[in-house]
Amino acid sequence: MSNVALQRLIGTALTDSSFRAALLNGSRRKILSRFPFSSDEVEAIMAIQANTLDEFARAAHLHFVARVDELEPLPPLRGHAVFRETTYGGNL
Repeated sequence: MSNVALQRLIGTALTDSSFRAALLNGSRRKILSRFPFSSDEVEAIMAIQANTLDEFARAAHLHFVARVDELEPLPPLRGHAVFRETTYGGNL
């Protein structure tokens, strides 16, 4: 897998609220076609069950990036614009 493609996917979801919604609401296959993922990678990404971008990114990281000895959870996105927007309505 291209880590660049995965970084672009997550980065776009962080900065584009409509893209983020599509990634999480059932339109995922359509938006994945914009990225150079193999069919096996697309199926693995489609299998991720997540209600938030944080959950999605953690699952993708564990599946595609983390080494077996690195399975400690990533820190939360506290302080990040997406966290503020989705948790507090952007009113921090």
